Amino acid sequence: MDLPENFKQYIIKFKEPDDSPTTEIEMIYSEMAAAAGINMMPCFLKEIDGRNHFVTERFDHKNGEKIFSQTLAAIMPGADDYMKPCWIADTLRLPQEDKDQIFIRMVFNYVAGISDDHNKNISFIMDKTGAWRLSPAYDVMFTANAWENSSAHIHSMGVMGKRSALTTRDFVNFAEDFVEEPEKKILQVFML
Repeated sequence: MDLPENFKQYIIKFKEPDDSPTTEIEMIYSEMAAAAGINMMPCFLKEIDGRNHFVTERFDHKNGEKIFSQTLAAIMPGADDYMKPCWIADTLRLPQEDKDQIFIRMVFNYVAGISDDHNKNISFIMDKTGAWRLSPAYDVMFTANAWENSSAHIHSMGVMGKRSALTTRDFVNFAEDFVEEPEKKILQVFML
């Protein structure tokens, strides 16, 4: 089937039946992430019958064609530390911009309370020439029920082995040989 040149595909996350504001909160988190400099796909809330549903453009489809993508989990199944996507970034020869993105996302996830930052929430895409890039961020959402689950503050992805109570120094040490101007990027996240 021929599709218009600017054809776009979307993912819709329907509002929960219990009327919890998860879709609205995900929209706010997406806006915060974009304001922090994180590469996000366009997203919006779509009201249907008085209920807001979260809609985001797909990064793995363009003009009706599938773009090859792999999650960190598919490339490195045991990846449980942010150093692992950094190693993959070097192996795939990603540009510095993508390495900086990994760092900014890591800092944002810790600052914004997104502890469900597992290896299926980081993806890489490959174009038709075989060049790899870090995909735009997705599932940027706080960890629900943190107040009911005392371990919800412990992150799925560690930072050099630590999963909670990180300091600015931990982030800077992590970035030592990987990110340019880490202090500036940390401030970028905090200056939302």
